[in-house]
Amino acid sequence: KSTSYSNKSAVENPTGAVVPAISLATTFMQSTPGEPTARDDPNSFGLGYEYSRTGNPTRGVFERAVAAAEKAKFCVAFSSGSAATSAVVHLLRPGESVLCVDDVYGGTQRYFRRIVNPRMGIEIDFVDFHDESLVQTKVNSGIESEDGNVKLFWLETP
Repeated sequence: KSTSYSNKSAVENPTGAVVPAISLATTFMQSTPGEPTARDDPNSFGLGYEYSRTGNPTRGVFERAVAAAEKAKFCVAFSSGSAATSAVVHLLRPGESVLCVDDVYGGTQRYFRRIVNPRMGIEIDFVDFHDESLVQTKVNSGIESEDGNVKLFWLETP
């Protein structure tokens, strides 16, 4: 079943454009230093705009559309898979662990082995997810351990 998304900003747009404009701006004017503009723009999620890394009207429209299509409250879009990976991993704490499919993308595997494990103290267990009994054993041992340290299952599609 598909879900459609209505671009409500087109109604609010004085030009009547039905496709949201692409904002190429990297910096947005501020009335005073540190005071973002357009906090009332729904695509800024109430934060306004100051620099494109913290908010961009185009990205805001995209995130709201994906959230609506997925019937979710929010969506977060990233410019790369590596940026998304880093953001998710930073939700974990030292001593927690990740159960990761063993044929993960090479960049993810290197990031986990060279950065996440040694520098952040997060354990990474690479497992053949085709072996259902092994995965079940790992899941059960992580959930049943005293600290229940398996906090994330990492899967990637080819």
